[in-house]
Amino acid sequence: MIVFGPGSTGAQAMQGLEASGGRLLWSDASDMVWAVDMSAGGDVKRFYDHGAILISNSIFPAGCFNWTRV
Repeated sequence: MIVFGPGSTGAQAMQGLEASGGRLLWSDASDMVWAVDMSAGGDVKRFYDHGAILISNSIFPAGCFNWTRV
């Protein structure tokens, strides 16, 4: 799971996907939260160069961000 910061764009996120070598599984409507498959290898940390503020290897922390909708 990758969470992008305010001001990040879907184009930046896609550039991060290409740079990381991952495969997009899902994204929310705002393109601020992405689920990415990194099982083929690659470097998920490359997303930080493209606007990511949080990278997790689990979907569970994403639920903790629900409070940000307040």
